[in-house]
Amino acid sequence: MNTDRAKQIITSPSEIEVHYYGKPVWIESVNSSSGTAWVHPNDNPSHDMEVPVSDLEEH
Repeated sequence: MNTDRAKQIITSPSEIEVHYYGKPVWIESVNSSSGTAWVHPNDNPSHDMEVPVSDLEEH
C-alpha cells in the first residue's frame, strides 16, 4: 500500500479491511514523510504500532 491510499482509507466513510502480515489492523494515522502508519490490531486496540505503510495490505 502507499501513503495516499492509507490516508484515503482513514477518511473513508466505509470500513475497509486492512491487514498487517495477515492480521487485521485499524489505521490510526499516516506519516507521509517517513512512509509509516500508526496502527492497532482489531482485536487489541491498546496495542499501537508504527509500521511501514508498504507492509499494509488492503483486503
